[in-house]
Amino acid sequence: MTQLEYETFVAAPMAQVYKYAADPRNWVEWYPGTHEVEHAPEGLPRVGDEWEESIKIAGMWMRFTWRATEVEAPRAWTIEGRAKIQGPLKLAVPGGTATLRHRLEEREGGTSYRREITFHMSSPLLRLASRLLLKRKMDAELEAALRSLKRIVEGMQIVRSSHSEDSA
Repeated sequence: MTQLEYETFVAAPMAQVYKYAADPRNWVEWYPGTHEVEHAPEGLPRVGDEWEESIKIAGMWMRFTWRATEVEAPRAWTIEGRAKIQGPLKLAVPGGTATLRHRLEEREGGTSYRREITFHMSSPLLRLASRLLLKRKMDAELEAALRSLKRIVEGMQIVRSSHSEDSA
């Protein structure tokens, strides 16, 4: 089992960060490895909602089936997923399981966003690859994702502010 934790500060209200980050349909915009999200719920996920994500992590293509297991809008949500790895000849092999916990906290001038990831690879070979390669590559990819999320949501805040000034 591997656990990773990331945190960033977003200069935007907590409700706005939640609305954007929790919506799986937005993941292709801010998570660099996400190539497609299918069957995502209309609106924000509720406990029990399921969807699929095609993602490239550390050079490996994976197809996750996610399920929302906890939703405390706008402060927290947890999703659990099963992955299939795209192998040679387009064969899909079990890749393991993952749990993503997202926690938001209001701070002076914005929101603290924390993402905790726990994953368990399905085979000894994948666990070894995870220790030797995946974790380092995932660190870089996830840090880039949080920078992207921060830039996009803060940009939305700037657009909203300029629209408010225009109408005044």
